[in-house]
Amino acid sequence: MHVRRLIGSLLATTLAATALTAVATSAPASAATTVPTRVTIQVSQKKAEYNDKISVTGSVQGQNSDGTWGTLPYGSGSATLQFLPKGSSTWKSLQSEADGNTFYFYPVPVKATGTLRVVYSGGTYGDYQFTPSTSSSKSLKVTRKLTYKEVPGRRTGIQGKISPAARIKVVIQKKVGKKYRHFKTVKTARSGKFKIILPAPRNGRFYWKITFTGNKTFVPRVVKGSTYSY
Repeated sequence: MHVRRLIGSLLATTLAATALTAVATSAPASAATTVPTRVTIQVSQKKAEYNDKISVTGSVQGQNSDGTWGTLPYGSGSATLQFLPKGSSTWKSLQSEADGNTFYFYPVPVKATGTLRVVYSGGTYGDYQFTPSTSSSKSLKVTRKLTYKEVPGRRTGIQGKISPAARIKVVIQKKVGKKYRHFKTVKTARSGKFKIILPAPRNGRFYWKITFTGNKTFVPRVVKGSTYSY
């Protein structure tokens, strides 16, 4: 329905304009009609873990003569998904669809924090010339992949691994009243493995916030929990 409305409306405008021009200047009726376009996108999630798979969907739309928008005809230009890593000035092309009137990019592997966009090449359909356009940018925040479990035995805490492996700071805070106060700072091994032992009170609970620090590639990852004796 959108395609018929778009093309029908543009065709009517073209015929009217051609008739007027023919009377005034006798210009050829085959002149192409330029159609402004826009790209709309949706990203399946704004935050993800390293190596997660996300999807990017959307459509390329052309503007009707009355100002409304409709999806372009099939085969009227390609759409390319691009990614800009945080701190970089160079966009990287990830995937393309030759017929980008509507698009579905999946799977898109997540590797770093940055920005996503979709670029439409421009194209033609009959006597219509569709202009190139670029979607708005969508930010994507990425954490390192974190796997962990409780430390077995009489001592309590957590142990696990981050990926990609790196030696990073881990800030441990203990809740005092309504605020978290610094307790200690440790580091993961170069292999990404870690083991954090936490004390437990004789009565009640201690509440903890453990922050695996980030950088320009990965945002911090936070784990909250409590310890108690039994």
